[in-house]
Amino acid sequence: MTTTFFERAACKGLPTEVFFPEHGRRGTEAIAVCKVCPVITDCLRYHVAVSDESNDGGVWGGTTERERKRMRRSA
Repeated sequence: MTTTFFERAACKGLPTEVFFPEHGRRGTEAIAVCKVCPVITDCLRYHVAVSDESNDGGVWGGTTERERKRMRRSA
């Protein structure tokens, strides 16, 4: 899978901390960026392909760690 979509991502150049909020925080700012991102689906697909529950933190493709855990359980 190619990662060239990162070049078109709305998050490009933003601080990483925005997408890895403190424990217990939802990541509202990151999710707002993702909602307007032209590559939101590519981002989520990439993260799901390269991660597992041991390294699934942060906001990826507009989803939180908790949301992705639910997605994995229902798949």
